[in-house]
Amino acid sequence: MKSENAEKKVTRAAWGYPESFFVAFEILILGFIIEIFLKGQGVKTPHFPNNLWPVIVLTILMVYVHVRYRQGFLIKWLSSIPCSVSAISVYALLVLLIGFIPQQETHSGWLHVTGLNHLKNSWPFLIMQFYLLISLGLVVLRRGIPFKIRNLGFLLNHFGLWITLVAAGMGSGDLKRVTLGLYEGRDFSRDGVMADQSSVEMPFGAKLLDFRIDLYNPKIAVADRSKGELLQKHGETLPLISKGFETRLIDWDIRVKDYIPFAVKTDSGYTPSDRPGSMAAAFVETRNIVSGKTVSGWVASGSVMFEPSYLDLDESRLLILTEPEPRKYESAVVLKDMHGNTDTVMLEVNKPCRFNGWKLYQTGYDTQMGKFSTLSVIEAVKDPWLPFVYAGILMLLGGAIYLFWLGRGMRTQ
Repeated sequence: MKSENAEKKVTRAAWGYPESFFVAFEILILGFIIEIFLKGQGVKTPHFPNNLWPVIVLTILMVYVHVRYRQGFLIKWLSSIPCSVSAISVYALLVLLIGFIPQQETHSGWLHVTGLNHLKNSWPFLIMQFYLLISLGLVVLRRGIPFKIRNLGFLLNHFGLWITLVAAGMGSGDLKRVTLGLYEGRDFSRDGVMADQSSVEMPFGAKLLDFRIDLYNPKIAVADRSKGELLQKHGETLPLISKGFETRLIDWDIRVKDYIPFAVKTDSGYTPSDRPGSMAAAFVETRNIVSGKTVSGWVASGSVMFEPSYLDLDESRLLILTEPEPRKYESAVVLKDMHGNTDTVMLEVNKPCRFNGWKLYQTGYDTQMGKFSTLSVIEAVKDPWLPFVYAGILMLLGGAIYLFWLGRGMRTQ
């Protein structure tokens, strides 16, 4: 009982929220001053094992000062709730700025000099992250030693957040995103391109067996001839067409008499074709509901080999056919590691696969060739710190559940 009263007195004597927020913003300003002094050079994210040593040293130092100086004013304040709340709040402010300010790799302007356009690699972000880690770590040590079961929810929340921040921050240097361009009919390729357009050799080879794409039917629309803009009434959506389809756009009743998903232009109109460069084409009849004027003819979406065809509705408006949009696209890919082990996978958008620690995503194709693309763009991602991020999130979730049930139990007593 005496120890609890003593702890309350110390808490009252320590700095509260105003002083804690003042210090947090001072540290943030210090980070911006360093960034401006270095002219926006930012911080180069270290790779393993160089990114592991700061975490080890920081952990050892926190344990040491907790054991040796835990009764000191500074350590008590750093391990206090006001300090950790203010640190989390200012850090969250930086995270929000990342979402609101475009993070672009431009090397001029005040956004670059202050680090606001590359916040994740800036000095303000790094300093605030370490400040938050120190406060959270000391809070965990103070409430966790000696361990008491009633502190379990609190420890899971704070230690889970600490692990998540360490893994997401310090591990960002080991995150690799590599783009692979695979062509049908070619042998295994290990050539990749990083985000900065530098070339990299992958630890595995990939070979494209087949690329397939499923397209929606094109949409039909009325466009302004001079501005080249689509004209739509408020709330009107462009319809997907098919043979026999009827609709009303602006002041025109439209009927699709014939529709060819893949066609080429001939002297007599359009004829079905499955050769590269074919396009969607439709024969339509239109009638203006105001003037009664009727117009009919072919419209085509156009392709890399053929110009699009429009239908003149009047002096200022055209009827056009949009390019078909992809419904889904997928690639059959053979993967081969350095030991000659192979695996055949089917990659589809939002359905990645794993291979030798890498996660492979279907991300693109040759949009000019469309259905006839022989190129498949694959993104390979490797993040060795991701399991630690998941572990931290699970601890946060476990702490929230524990506190919920603990609070529920206290209310029922």
